[in-house]
Amino acid sequence: MLRSETGLLSSRRRYLTVAAVLLAMFVFVGALFRNQADPERFPLSEPSSYNPGLAVFRTWWDWSPMSTGDLSPVFDAAQGRSRDADYRMYRPQELEQHKSAFVYTPFAAWLIAPISGPEADFDEAAEVVGFANHLLALIGAAALLLYFFRGSLSATNVLLFAVHVALFYPLAKALHLTQIGVWIFCLFALAVTLFDRRALVASGLVLAAAASLKPHLVLVPVILAISGRFPRRFLVACLAGLLAFGGVSLAYAGFDNLKDYVLVLLPHLSSGYAYAPNQSFNGMLLRLFTDADPAVFNLAEPVAWIKLAGNLFGLALVVTAAFVSRRSKHSGSSCGELQIFALAIAAVVLASPVCWIHHYALLAVPLAILGRALMTTPSLARGGLDLIFLFGALLLSFFFDASRAPALLTGLEFYGALIVLGVSICMVRRSAKQ
Repeated sequence: MLRSETGLLSSRRRYLTVAAVLLAMFVFVGALFRNQADPERFPLSEPSSYNPGLAVFRTWWDWSPMSTGDLSPVFDAAQGRSRDADYRMYRPQELEQHKSAFVYTPFAAWLIAPISGPEADFDEAAEVVGFANHLLALIGAAALLLYFFRGSLSATNVLLFAVHVALFYPLAKALHLTQIGVWIFCLFALAVTLFDRRALVASGLVLAAAASLKPHLVLVPVILAISGRFPRRFLVACLAGLLAFGGVSLAYAGFDNLKDYVLVLLPHLSSGYAYAPNQSFNGMLLRLFTDADPAVFNLAEPVAWIKLAGNLFGLALVVTAAFVSRRSKHSGSSCGELQIFALAIAAVVLASPVCWIHHYALLAVPLAILGRALMTTPSLARGGLDLIFLFGALLLSFFFDASRAPALLTGLEFYGALIVLGVSICMVRRSAKQ
């Protein structure tokens, strides 16, 4: 690891000891949840009670697609479009039937169109996407490695970083599900690394590609623009990329499909899911105040006040991130743009009413940015902020399988993400005062 002078991260041994203790505690807490829900099936004396998500990590050495239910709607949309120019890509009724549906922008279907022709076989296409996803995950991880250890790369650091990546449950889960979210993770990681190396045009274009896959991610460059700290070349390149990729979506899918996406599908998704892996504020409210079973994949029945509360929560996160970022501009400080980058990504990811555990793979990018800042600027860690950061980082990185736990405890990963967001806000404000 990089070395700071004081605090938790001052030595590799101290850091690893604390991390190991926290992980052991999380493993035991997860086992307690399962034991309380079903003592006969999950006795504390059985090792299987302590590793509910262990099978997911097999994806690192077995690159074949293990679960393709989330990829299937993307393939169907791309293949349907190749067969029929009038094909309607979005079918929200599938969500009401508790099925997976195509929920990305048309840009995502366009990207796999070359392997989704009229006669294409889904299993063969899944093999291609699964292999590509693993390559992209490694490329994204390598980009973050180069960013984190810039100027201090060594064999030991590479090994430690690889262990962190391998144990990061959200990314392993995204690979296990053959998720397009892996593409977004890779693009975010590349955007940050390119920006750090002042390849501003390339960084802006890559960020635009990431935001073009999920519409709410457009708020990331919006926050960056509002901050007033980012170079014009970067912002113009990002805007040009958004317009270009948006044009690709429109040309590929047509106006009717875009209208279906914005006016029909997205409002359906805003109802959210009570299903426990939906680690969002909206999901937490649904588990607390409705009778929906958190152990069942279920698009919730619309609850007006929960939708409103969820939307206000998301808006509050985005506004707070923009406000804190903007305030740093006028401080006369050396507050780094990349800390604002981290804040924007964390806020926008958490603002969504549907935030599956595998979506937290995107938070690996803020984790790398904040971790490097804490290592290189020890004064940012005062007051135990480095320990708080480590606790939140490990909490969002772990899978508790708490679907049968009390409602308030089914969102431990969500609480970890909130902690990391809070640390990000604190670090931007501290940097602004230095």
